[in-house]
Amino acid sequence: MASTVHDDTQAMAEINVTPLVDVLLVLLIIFMIAMPMMTQRIPLTLPQPTPPPPERVEPLRLRVESGDLFRLDGRPMSRPQLQLAFEEASARDAGITIALSVDRDAEYQSVVDALALAERSGIDQFGLSPE
Repeated sequence: MASTVHDDTQAMAEINVTPLVDVLLVLLIIFMIAMPMMTQRIPLTLPQPTPPPPERVEPLRLRVESGDLFRLDGRPMSRPQLQLAFEEASARDAGITIALSVDRDAEYQSVVDALALAERSGIDQFGLSPE
């Protein structure tokens, strides 16, 4: 019997391409199946642009001074006039605010009465204004 002797010192230079072709065919089939799914339209409800914020209204500037004196935006007022002015302002704009400043010598009860008049008129937003 004749036998062939192979030299094991030489490296084999051939590459087996069959597994590579199998992998490429599987990927091709996957992409062919997945492509129609990617082109379907999905119904979406997109958010609409928000309307611009309402114009900012200047707050009413109420100053309570000693001697039971009230000044609304610089005009001196009595309690009934103050109540009427608060009602008119609340009718014009429901979200109006009052910037309150209090004189150092003013009575506490005058401040409480002024805020109670405003609350009865429908104004429930107050802020303190520094002097």
